[in-house]
Amino acid sequence: MGVAVAAALVIAALHLLSVRQPPTLWLPTARFVEAGDARAVARRPRPNDLLLLALRIAALLLAGAALAGARCHAGGPGGVHLVVADSTFRADSAVWWPAIAAGTRNAPGDRSSEVATDDVMQVVWSAGVRTDPGAALVTAQREASRIAASDAAVERIALTVVLPAQVRSTRGWQAWRAAWPGDVRVIPHEHPSARDAALADSSAGRMRFAVAVRSSLEDDPVTAAFADVRTARPVVIERDSLPETMVSQGDTIVVHWPRVGAPRGWHPRTPADSAGGVAAMEVALIAPFVRAYRHEADSTQREHPLVWWTDGEVAAVERTTDGRCTRAVYLPVTAGSDQLQGAAAAGLRTALTAPCGTTLVSTEGLGDSSMARPAAADQFRRAGSVSTRSEPWWLTPLLLVAALSLLVVEQVMRRREVSA
Repeated sequence: MGVAVAAALVIAALHLLSVRQPPTLWLPTARFVEAGDARAVARRPRPNDLLLLALRIAALLLAGAALAGARCHAGGPGGVHLVVADSTFRADSAVWWPAIAAGTRNAPGDRSSEVATDDVMQVVWSAGVRTDPGAALVTAQREASRIAASDAAVERIALTVVLPAQVRSTRGWQAWRAAWPGDVRVIPHEHPSARDAALADSSAGRMRFAVAVRSSLEDDPVTAAFADVRTARPVVIERDSLPETMVSQGDTIVVHWPRVGAPRGWHPRTPADSAGGVAAMEVALIAPFVRAYRHEADSTQREHPLVWWTDGEVAAVERTTDGRCTRAVYLPVTAGSDQLQGAAAAGLRTALTAPCGTTLVSTEGLGDSSMARPAAADQFRRAGSVSTRSEPWWLTPLLLVAALSLLVVEQVMRRREVSA
């Protein structure tokens, strides 16, 4: 568009330089003119052929607007309220949606400080929020850049993230939080009362229970690894029973960790592969493991992962049935190995012996406030590429056709003038 405007100024300047010469007469009668001041032909700072000039400038400006991606739309909203939630939250969105609606209200005075009711609400589903809420921030950055580039009327973008009470890790959130220029409002998806009760129960009592490992193998590495571990509730690690025969009774947590084969919920892997380690409680245990089984989630049971392989597959799960807590682990360890005794295995030991519901990382305190300050949309426009596509899509061809039509009219008028 700037090039078109510059070209129009050049054409206007050329028209100012154009001088229309008077016709030449064969029989000049200058000798009959009375003595006096004679008039000479001079250049005038006034363009000739004003109609041709208007046609040419109009054609240039129309072509420039077409190639610049002109957009014609009604005035849109000044703000967008972006809501990011895990894709698995679709089914029960009615649980957390009232909390989001209650947080939007008209802001008296400064509209840039709060989320207003006339801001457009847009929900975006993101994968991996249950694992690390940083995935929601990445999705929000991408969506905000798209909104800012496609709609020039947007001035502010507010962000609300729906998070579960517990996630696998918050390191992604800490890494990406500084990239969002405004505040982030967090809405809990799950009520943390059960987890808070478990934490209070674990902190109230003394760590006075020793972990019992039931194994017929004398040099079982699991027995050596959990020999000095003390827990708030009795924990029994069953290494011999396959299939699982022992169930949790009372406050006892039963961990099914068979030495051979895999617990219920794991299926043979053909062929077997290898993994470089496992991770639990944000601590990684790096070691070469051979995996002959893979976990398949059972929709009939209430379970959530505790330990993951380095490629993201589940290595241990926690199951809760009628208030009783059991855990299933598939982690083949060589007899006599000391892999589970070092500091790198501390996360694994803690996850398998912690009270039920406390093995994940809490998301409490990740949000900024109940009424978050929106981010300026201009910051996303500078960061992202601006789309050159016209809106609506037919606007560019329409402007080009109009520019070509004006050029045709200009040619016809010029030829008529020359012939005359």
